[in-house]
Amino acid sequence: MIRAVKFQNGVCFPIEDVIIMRRIENTVEIALPFHQDTPNLQMSVSEAYSLLRALDEVCNVQELPAQCNKK
Repeated sequence: MIRAVKFQNGVCFPIEDVIIMRRIENTVEIALPFHQDTPNLQMSVSEAYSLLRALDEVCNVQELPAQCNKK
């Protein structure tokens, strides 16, 4: 499975950039394909889940209480 995440890169000037993620067996590889000098990052699946939890915390993602979903 391969996923791409687009974002606005504002380092020098606003351009659209992309992060590519793919799973290879028990490893997740993260690449910035438009940055030739940046090596690909490789992490285990458990490390990738730690990254996901950290992103959730930084973005303050909260689930709605179950009672809000009832009508």
